Amino acid sequence: MKATLRCGLNAKWRRLMLSSAIGTGLALILSPWLEAVLASAAPLSASAIQAISCFRSLEVEVKRNVRQDKDIISVEIIGPKEANLQDVSTAEPLSGEKEGKGRVKYLIDANLNPFVFWEGILVNLERGPCNCIGFVPLIDFVSSWDIETLGLGRVIEVEGGYLATPEVEGVREYRPGDEPRLIIWKSLYSPGGLRVKELKRIKEEYVLDEGIKTYTVSIGPWNKNKCVNSMASSLSSYLDKLGLMKVDEGSEIAIVAPNSRIPKASIYLALNPAACIPRIKGFEALDLVRDELVDEFRAFEKSLRELGDVRAVPWSVPPQSSP
Repeated sequence: MKATLRCGLNAKWRRLMLSSAIGTGLALILSPWLEAVLASAAPLSASAIQAISCFRSLEVEVKRNVRQDKDIISVEIIGPKEANLQDVSTAEPLSGEKEGKGRVKYLIDANLNPFVFWEGILVNLERGPCNCIGFVPLIDFVSSWDIETLGLGRVIEVEGGYLATPEVEGVREYRPGDEPRLIIWKSLYSPGGLRVKELKRIKEEYVLDEGIKTYTVSIGPWNKNKCVNSMASSLSSYLDKLGLMKVDEGSEIAIVAPNSRIPKASIYLALNPAACIPRIKGFEALDLVRDELVDEFRAFEKSLRELGDVRAVPWSVPPQSSP
């Protein structure tokens, strides 16, 4: 990915430029000491000329890799060695850091964060008197919804065909034609004779609760928010895969968000917008916004309970904390 950085003077050189301007001004007023003041201001003036080159754009390369292995999501971001990188996402790390110089590596617990949304990557690069800042928009997400977490059913194990996962069920005597990979070679010289592993092919199937067949989506003004909209789309896609049908009215499940129109349903999957407010160092205002959204969501969740069964998604509190 290419990141375009806007450059300007850093804080140190802005102070230096101000000192230069003050020094020159004093020189005009205090003419007896004109030579001494200008002599001290000369290096600053030369630096000021050099600093003009800061006001430009700079393009840098940023690489990003996200992998999910069962309940762990690993994230790695690589940029210029001298650049400070900060990953802007809705999840706090299980280990590692979301900010670092040149490279960022961290892990996310998918159990605590069943939906992770990436807004983008902040890039801050300082070279000499120049400070270059840019933002790489991502609009990407990983979701690990399952019907047990959402409280819509359960996962069962059933015997399947060759595409199912083989599990060792027991041990029996060798028969001509058995696969060599199943033979327990250590049993070759045992009194009981050659033995082989007996496999049972198991696969997992989702079983929805009785009567759940349809769902509807109503997130109102939050449809304009990229994170909440992606959350709703991700959840909708998951319900589609489970075999549910999307309808406009009269569904068993309703995906809703605060301030949206509330359709009649028996189960409400209430989307929590507070989960979409990332933690960014130096932006304390985001914490205030998150606190307001948490209060708003709790009030919304409470009002929903009067209408039906409510499942907060991801949780009743932002997924950065344990549920």
